[in-house]
Amino acid sequence: MIKPKTNQEAYALVLETLKPGRGGQSALADQLGVVRQLVSRWDEIPLKYVLKVSEITELPLDWVVPELYSELDKIGGINASPRTLSDLIRLFTEKDSSQWPKTRKPKPRRKS
Repeated sequence: MIKPKTNQEAYALVLETLKPGRGGQSALADQLGVVRQLVSRWDEIPLKYVLKVSEITELPLDWVVPELYSELDKIGGINASPRTLSDLIRLFTEKDSSQWPKTRKPKPRRKS
């Protein structure tokens, strides 16, 4: 196996790792608990699913998201280890616990 250089190559490797030949998208969708139609629209693995895909395929994070890893490595003086990468991904993918409500409250109706 050759380490992928782009996120698209990494996605192809993930599909090939799960099920050689055809059926990789279905296998990935089953493992993630999503519908196959969602996975079929991807050309790379969304950040939301990167950690779980890494666990499922047992591939290191820098193989699942090589472009992110290489960009972190380029940033001034940061030594991006897979541990740092997984912490950053968790930071961005965890549910937002902001103080702002996510939905609008319905307006009260006037009594006629």
